[in-house]
Amino acid sequence: MSGTSRQDSVIEAVRQWQTRLLQLDRRNTLLYFPMGKRGVTLTGTEPDALLDRLEASRAGLAFLYAERVRARSGSPFDVPATPDGDQPEPALRVVPGDLDTDLPPLELQKRLGALNKRNREWQEEQGLNVLFIALGFLRWIDEDQEPACSPILLVPCDLTHESPRDPYVLAREESDDPVVNPTLRHKLSIAAAITLPEAGEGRLADYLDAVAGLVAGRDGWAVETSIVVATFPFSKLAMWEDLDLMAKSGVAHPLVRRLGGDADVPIEHPASGATAIPHDDAALHGARLDELLEVRDQYAVVDADFSQLRAIELARSGANLVIHGPPGTGKSQTIANIIATLLAEGRRVLFVSEKTAALDVVKRRLNDVGLGAF
Repeated sequence: MSGTSRQDSVIEAVRQWQTRLLQLDRRNTLLYFPMGKRGVTLTGTEPDALLDRLEASRAGLAFLYAERVRARSGSPFDVPATPDGDQPEPALRVVPGDLDTDLPPLELQKRLGALNKRNREWQEEQGLNVLFIALGFLRWIDEDQEPACSPILLVPCDLTHESPRDPYVLAREESDDPVVNPTLRHKLSIAAAITLPEAGEGRLADYLDAVAGLVAGRDGWAVETSIVVATFPFSKLAMWEDLDLMAKSGVAHPLVRRLGGDADVPIEHPASGATAIPHDDAALHGARLDELLEVRDQYAVVDADFSQLRAIELARSGANLVIHGPPGTGKSQTIANIIATLLAEGRRVLFVSEKTAALDVVKRRLNDVGLGAF
């Protein structure tokens, strides 16, 4: 295979990774949003007016609050007992808010609670805010001739309430301008040869009109000015953009080429002077590793078996490696030991993780041995 064809095959592999990241199927709510079933639809306002109100209100805009209360004697909620003496149903207490929605009061409370919980779980697990105000929706027909509904513009937001008996308050994240739905933009470019423009700094109504002009004349395609507060997890967009830059800038790095299927790229060997350790586990049974590694050069701060010591040695030698195993097999211990070893050698370490919990586990292990400050 020629060098050019090899590079093309790697670029194609990168493009496939991108497509798999975006999940361009009906499970993705950025493409197939179930209007009315998820999120909270705001009524009685337009996109520009809503953002202006959120900008002007430092405390945010409150939703109405509702709860069932037992009537007290002489209160305006008194409900007379039924003739057979049954206890009357609790009355509904409603406190008006700044925002109108299409949901009944108690259903609104339930829906807002679910959104807040889902967003909080994402923040705790992955450090991401996935709560957005969706401004405008595109009704369109996909390549399978099935109807789809997709948000067009997204604005990050927050939902807060001081206590369970206070209303939820919608606030816009500071300095975050509306962004065009990246998944929809990509999908339309490959499925319908439509390129959505950048949002710019003009009125949102003008932008939605421009999108409506792009799809005019297509049966079943239309732009709606609906406004919905919902969760849209698209945390993998940053990875998609990195891969896009990689595909455009070139895939010359040996590691990228190897992962992309170019089997002719030599596997990177550890740096010169590194200890040669057999890859076969059987060759290391019976404390054979002790004969290969100098004890005085080991900086493991938590327990490690021979397979973990081999991984530490490979990492410190500069080799690329993958460590895998089921829960409880010592992966976080190995990472803590690698960090400690490289620190002892005066080197710097970047440790990243998709989930906050993984960072916390390693941080706790380092705290336990007095290295938490690093």
